[in-house]
Amino acid sequence: MDAVGVEQAVLVGQSMGGYISQIAYRQHPERVRAIVIIGATNLAQPLARWEAWALRRSIPLIRAWPYDHFLRTAANTAARTESARAATLAAMRQIKRADFMAIWEGVTLAATVEGWPGHQIRVPFLLTHGEYDVNGSIRRDAPGWAAVEPDVRYEVIPNAAHNANQDNPAAFNRVLLDFLSHRLKA
Repeated sequence: MDAVGVEQAVLVGQSMGGYISQIAYRQHPERVRAIVIIGATNLAQPLARWEAWALRRSIPLIRAWPYDHFLRTAANTAARTESARAATLAAMRQIKRADFMAIWEGVTLAATVEGWPGHQIRVPFLLTHGEYDVNGSIRRDAPGWAAVEPDVRYEVIPNAAHNANQDNPAAFNRVLLDFLSHRLKA
């Protein structure tokens, strides 16, 4: 943001980008005008010990998995439509295995058994996920997350999986544009 001279921004993060958005807001809330999260969990919420253990154990499992098979499996899980699966796979194939593992290790370290006690998102906040999102505990945990935030709009995107904005862009874009036009006054 500094490099392009932006003082405040609306952060939009999907999946891992949802974690980056949360961390950016936690570190610099004054720089965030609003936040949109698609298919991510609440980093402020403490993980159960077994969930933290399972997340950490995923690192050596993914490292041992043949990378192209892993990517195809991840794309098929993340998206419901063929076009979204193809776009997801193409995007994921741009990331070298070592880079993906570094990113994934960062994600696993961001979610902790301690969480961020007392943290809330105190700017307009749109929380979404796909109706058929099976990644982690996103679909299970989102209603509880929405219940504790002071200025949240929670929407389940129909006929969509983890990449809800790609699986059903018409529905996602309607929700996003409505949120931006009603929650952000110039």
